[in-house]
Amino acid sequence: MSESHLEDAVDSLFRERERDDAYEKACEGLSTAALNGGDLNRLTAWWLYLLRYSPQPLLERCTLMWHNLFATSREKVDDALLLYQQNMLLRTDAIVSFRRMTHGISRDPAML
Repeated sequence: MSESHLEDAVDSLFRERERDDAYEKACEGLSTAALNGGDLNRLTAWWLYLLRYSPQPLLERCTLMWHNLFATSREKVDDALLLYQQNMLLRTDAIVSFRRMTHGISRDPAML
């Protein structure tokens, strides 16, 4: 892979793309449907949508990385709201503050 391709790949991770109304509406619809129905499959669809279409790909990849480290399985926590809140906690500090994130996850109801 050439140096320019590597630079483009790194730039694509850090560059925040413009948000659009269709993306925001889809995210809101998917999360609302998941939380209103307590449907873990819809919650998974919401997160997969974010991973694929997020205007902040690095944030989503870091959230996934922290989720893999601080794993809470849906088999053990059968509550869409708790898993959503945990995902939002990880997303909030995924690339900002490791200390604040680990403090928060140590008190997270889904983790406990």
